[in-house]
Amino acid sequence: MLKSCLNCGVEFEGASQARFHSDACRKAYARRELGRMDGREPGQSRTGEEVGQALSAHQEQLIRDAFGYAASESRSKAERDATARRITGKVSLPLTEEEYVRRTVAEALAYSVSIGETDAPVKIGDYEHTNRRTDRLRRAGAYARWRWAGFHAGEIASL
Repeated sequence: MLKSCLNCGVEFEGASQARFHSDACRKAYARRELGRMDGREPGQSRTGEEVGQALSAHQEQLIRDAFGYAASESRSKAERDATARRITGKVSLPLTEEEYVRRTVAEALAYSVSIGETDAPVKIGDYEHTNRRTDRLRRAGAYARWRWAGFHAGEIASL
């Protein structure tokens, strides 16, 4: 289906719901629209006081319209917030980051033991691999820290 990009007007072949011909155009359009909602001219940056402020109901609706949220979503922001609190209240998280990392490393160690992995050198062709178990546990700990931080930043859906 031949469509016209909402950002730049370029005609492109896309799915029926496609509104932009590229991710770059979609992002540029969103940035421009968010700027308009803040009452700023395109390219004008926010002041320090503006960063982190909550959106007004009007601004939130403009975002929902711009990104195509379903028209069937009729709950108010308060109702959606109440649902989010109810859902997140049911989540049982490890008490601390350290506890989450400790559990992840313990699971990695159990797996390592189950497959008979050790730190003893193993020669594969001309390459001698050493510290296999230690490397696995180090990577598991680093991954758990990354995942914990991503979850608390809202970038990862679950632990």
